Amino acid sequence: MNLEANKLGDSAVGLLCDGIAVNRSLKILNLSRNFLTNFCTEKLGGFLDQNNSLKQLFLYWNQIQGQGGNNILKGLSGNSSLKILDLAWNSLGQHASGFAKNFSEFISTNTELVILDVSNNQFSKYDSKLIAEGLSKNHTIYDFMFQGNYGYIDSYGFLVVPDMFQNDITTQHISLHTSGS
Repeated sequence: MNLEANKLGDSAVGLLCDGIAVNRSLKILNLSRNFLTNFCTEKLGGFLDQNNSLKQLFLYWNQIQGQGGNNILKGLSGNSSLKILDLAWNSLGQHASGFAKNFSEFISTNTELVILDVSNNQFSKYDSKLIAEGLSKNHTIYDFMFQGNYGYIDSYGFLVVPDMFQNDITTQHISLHTSGS
């Protein structure tokens, strides 16, 4: 089901989650670019918890913050079928919510995900170190995207969080390009 860029908002997605909660054949759900915030994530998490047939979930370019991300992770914790998760261009690292710690635990134990995008979510150095720790324990994710956050993915697919970077993303890019990495 592709509902990308329909300006649905939180209320409509809440109703949608209620309506498709018992659906056992939905494989792909794209709710990207719909102005979603934390308000719809409890319903979305509940849907994800009940729906084990979903293989791909796209939520990029919304306004979901850390607590909303925690609700989504809670729903995904029992999901054993999701292969692709795209949470890029949200604000998951913007407020202190424990999201990075929960996300690290989620990816360290998940054995189903193969593609994961959390680019441009304002993750700090501390958040990135937590995520790198969880990612190092995962052996199924082969495509991990993290650009626009603190740190970078090296040529082996590891998340590298150097101490030399500033929290300023511009300084980070300049340092990368001048060091030849």
